[in-house]
Amino acid sequence: MAVSLLLALAEEQLLLHVGRVLSTIGYGVTTARSGVECLVRLRRQPPDVLVLDRDLPWGGGEEILAWLRGHEELPPLPIILITAEAPDDLPMEYLEPPVVRWIRKPFDLTSLQATLRSVERLL
Repeated sequence: MAVSLLLALAEEQLLLHVGRVLSTIGYGVTTARSGVECLVRLRRQPPDVLVLDRDLPWGGGEEILAWLRGHEELPPLPIILITAEAPDDLPMEYLEPPVVRWIRKPFDLTSLQATLRSVERLL
C-alpha cells in the first residue's frame, strides 16, 4: 500500500512539481497551499506523513505544530519540516516530536526522497 503524504509547501510551483514527482514514484500525495488548507486536510483524512513548510501562509508551520500537539487523539503523524533556517536557529518546538526530520531550503528531490524513505521505516 502506498504511503500517503500531505505535502504543504508555500511555493505553488514547487508544490505542484514535487507533488507530481512523488506521485509518479508511488506515494499517495495530497497537497496544501496554506496553513488553513493543511488543517482542513489533516482533519478530513490524516496522512501517514506530513511534509510541512515552516513558511506556509495563513497559519504557518508553528500553528500547524501547535494544533497537532493539542490533538493527541489523532494517530501519530511524523512530520518532515522544510525550513530556511539551520537547526541551531530554530526554536526547540521545531526539533521535537512530531517533527522527526528536517530539510533545509532550498532542497532537492533526491534529499526529500531519501528523507521520506528514512521516515517510512518509522511507520
